[in-house]
Amino acid sequence: MSVSKKKAIIELVGNNIFNVSFIKKDGTHRSLTCRLNVKAHCGDGSPTVDQDKYLIVFDMDRRKHKDSEGDKRRFYRNVNIDNINEIKYGGTNYDLRKDNAFKTVSL
Repeated sequence: MSVSKKKAIIELVGNNIFNVSFIKKDGTHRSLTCRLNVKAHCGDGSPTVDQDKYLIVFDMDRRKHKDSEGDKRRFYRNVNIDNINEIKYGGTNYDLRKDNAFKTVSL
């Protein structure tokens, strides 16, 4: 199911900025404002994670902080697709916890 969910997310947001809400590996909640397909700071460009299991995003909030001028590769985040709760894009919330993924709920 991860691959089809990932494909649906990519088709929905394209190359635009969106918000993703998910549960981190340590069990805590996290929300990111991010974007897909950013290649400017990715080092040699080779992903180090299973691309079917993770959505690789560019953290838009992190790049704004002055303390983040160092290694720009740290702007990228690996989000486990199975742990995504919600996508916010274009004024709509998409609740991915439901069986019918991408059911829209107006803001």
